[in-house]
Amino acid sequence: MKNGFDKIGVMIDCSRNAVPNVKTLKLFIDNLAKMGYNRLELYTEDTYEIKNRPYFGYLRGRYSGTELKEIDAYASGRGIELTPCIQVLAHLNQIFRWPAFAGLRDCNDILLVDEPETYKLIEDMFASVAENFTSRNINIGCDEAFMVGLGKFFDRFGYQNRFEIINRHIGRVLKIAEKYGFKCAMWSDMYFRLAFGGEYADTAKSIPPEVLERIPQNISLIYWDYYSTDNEHYRKMFAGHKKIGNEIEFAGGAWKWQGFAPDNLYSINTAKAAVPAAREYGIKKIMVAAWGDNGAETSLFAVLPTLFYFARLCRGKSVEPAELEKGFRKIAGTGFEEFMDIELVKGRSRRAYERNGSAEKALLYCDYFCGVFDTWVTDKAEYYKTVAQKLKIGKYGKFSYIFKTMRLLAEILELKTDIGVRTRALYRAGDKAGLKELVGEYIIIAKRIETFYKEFQSQWMRENKPHGFEVQDLRIGGLIRRTRSCHDRLLQYCAGRLDAVSELDEDILHYTPDNTEDPLVHNSHTVTVSVNVI
Repeated sequence: MKNGFDKIGVMIDCSRNAVPNVKTLKLFIDNLAKMGYNRLELYTEDTYEIKNRPYFGYLRGRYSGTELKEIDAYASGRGIELTPCIQVLAHLNQIFRWPAFAGLRDCNDILLVDEPETYKLIEDMFASVAENFTSRNINIGCDEAFMVGLGKFFDRFGYQNRFEIINRHIGRVLKIAEKYGFKCAMWSDMYFRLAFGGEYADTAKSIPPEVLERIPQNISLIYWDYYSTDNEHYRKMFAGHKKIGNEIEFAGGAWKWQGFAPDNLYSINTAKAAVPAAREYGIKKIMVAAWGDNGAETSLFAVLPTLFYFARLCRGKSVEPAELEKGFRKIAGTGFEEFMDIELVKGRSRRAYERNGSAEKALLYCDYFCGVFDTWVTDKAEYYKTVAQKLKIGKYGKFSYIFKTMRLLAEILELKTDIGVRTRALYRAGDKAGLKELVGEYIIIAKRIETFYKEFQSQWMRENKPHGFEVQDLRIGGLIRRTRSCHDRLLQYCAGRLDAVSELDEDILHYTPDNTEDPLVHNSHTVTVSVNVI
């Protein structure tokens, strides 16, 4: 590959409830091939079949071996290497809900190192991917294992140097990988975090020599970073990684993991800073990761602008607006700038030009009576009315169904964004006539949520396996029920059948006491919907 990169890839998160179906992956692969990618990683924590492990990925929409072979062959026919991306240390929380795996848990989502049964499971993982993927490159994860060695391992063996624990574990995993002919890569963060007290950031410090000499050399380290628009930051991090001596790869981000809408603008700005630094430091393998945290509500195709821009940067092609418009239209059926309308529903957080937040998700689930984010939302209702109007008249080509979903969400937020604030103000003023008039909006909101739900369900079922959507049924269904519940209680209060709405008697505090943190960057249904135990 010219301009320095041998492999230009995309990683898709298939483990946060949305498991893209085979038809979707084929369409996605077609688009990647047109853009110039030559690698696709499927991030599967437990969402792939292990024949002798029926509880592994049970009821999670896991890929069967037959499906993976079909996807693998399709990708290969279009010049794309389908690469397994699994976890062999942390991020395996979902398997631990089953008694079948209880004995393999250290703590949290982390496997128990030095337990013989752990390595039997890992061997079964490798046997499965060896059978179903033709590639013999594999990403084994090992990121964010913050508590490794501090749970059941600690109870059994006492405290041990956690660098030694991880290195010993990786050494055993590499031997299993070698048996099946795999060359491994892993995320690099734990080596930095354990060396620098939890930090994974640009630092003038060097990893101590006694640490460096223990890191296995027959594994590639993937430096992942989605958070900076500063080229110098990436240069420092690449310089730090280069001191290790292993092959270094890089993963940037296609931000689709903060709510229902993507963050292409921020993703592109990070790529502008990261890709030149990667080229300068001689990185040969580069990719962009599309995670799906907290339910994976964002469509996989919503980040096409990021993927298109990233590929052009990596291939040394022009990213001038006219060239972007021309090339992108051939892929998406609409212009590059017009497609960027898809993220308008995010609104703008306090970090307006640094990063969008997940405003649309926080505002959707913010409670009417106990609205933890109500101090932030009073100026957004008119904005969402404008967004809904723009998305209604736009021409968005073959992916217009995603824009329809975003428009219907904007129509909810046009009314819902500040209704909690308005409700509390009228209640505290004793204005029952005003409340009685306002309460009609609750019914309109409930109907708009129903309409949005149907379109969102259609989008999900079109792109993904149905597994995981039950979470959206519970969330959105709960929101509809809560809307009607608040409506009914307000009517009872206005009619004198209820003495008070006690939640409205409490003041809403700023999310942080000093009012410095922007709450709209939180992508958590649980944090937003209630402060009570869920």
